[in-house]
Amino acid sequence: MDKIEFTGNNAPDSNTDSLSFEAMCDGRRIVCKISHEALEDHFRLSDYKNISEAYLSNRYKIEEIATKLIRMGRFEKENIIRIFSHDI
Repeated sequence: MDKIEFTGNNAPDSNTDSLSFEAMCDGRRIVCKISHEALEDHFRLSDYKNISEAYLSNRYKIEEIATKLIRMGRFEKENIIRIFSHDI
């Protein structure tokens, strides 16, 4: 696996109670999702409406965790990485 780059694209995902953000690796798009619980437990999220703000305030740390999980190959489905509270 070569360089992993994060695009900066992110969006709340109320269906999975998470925030999705995008990475590119070896020409492949990877959807990363960090759970609301992880943001609440580790990044001071108190209200779902502020989920993007919590991500942006902690973006580099969250992307560092996502990079680690991508390199470990811990894909849930094809091209989806999920970050849970216990991953932090």
